[in-house]
Amino acid sequence: RWGSRDFLGRLGWEKNPAAMMVLTVLHHTLSVSMVIPMNHAYIELDDYRFICFSLLFAAAVCFSLNSYKMTLDVTVRGDFMVFKVITVIQLVTIFYTRIWNWFQAVYRICRHFSAAGDVAFYRRGLVCAGFMTVFNLALMNDAVETFIKWIPKPLPTPTTRGDTQKLVRELSRSCSLGSELSLSGRKPGRFRAAARRIIAEKRLSTVDSDPSGSRKED
Repeated sequence: RWGSRDFLGRLGWEKNPAAMMVLTVLHHTLSVSMVIPMNHAYIELDDYRFICFSLLFAAAVCFSLNSYKMTLDVTVRGDFMVFKVITVIQLVTIFYTRIWNWFQAVYRICRHFSAAGDVAFYRRGLVCAGFMTVFNLALMNDAVETFIKWIPKPLPTPTTRGDTQKLVRELSRSCSLGSELSLSGRKPGRFRAAARRIIAEKRLSTVDSDPSGSRKED
């Protein structure tokens, strides 16, 4: 059986990263502890309903696009362009919903609590909003890091047969090529797919090591 000790006890901290533990507590615990009282007492607030919709909408958009993004082949020029477009959409969505709209709506809600003289909701709202803001900033930071990592990378150029043969000969001297291509079996399509993935990793590592993007000729 799974109990609270598996999560909060020593075993839970050893199995799960600290960042995951903190974000899990910040997100789900705050949602349950604040949403239920708000639904009971302040369901008529437009800003509150807007926050609920915008955060769920942002999660649906970003998770759906991210699932599709993981199916794209970045060695193909068209797929890499779609990959970059999705990265921009995710960044804009998170910024608009979890940063821009979030701070404005939370400010108006807290001001409403203060004007109504509801000290309990005002204080608890500040605490929950503060922790939820940390969670939103963490998601924003992840989106910005992804944007910085992928957007500056150049689009892949068409790979010629000579380039493929040269790279395969180069990588065949390392043990990684045999293990990678052995998984593809003897089917030509799987072999080419594995080779394209290795080529992509080689090119991306070259771009990372050479900020100017220039390619050295052997």
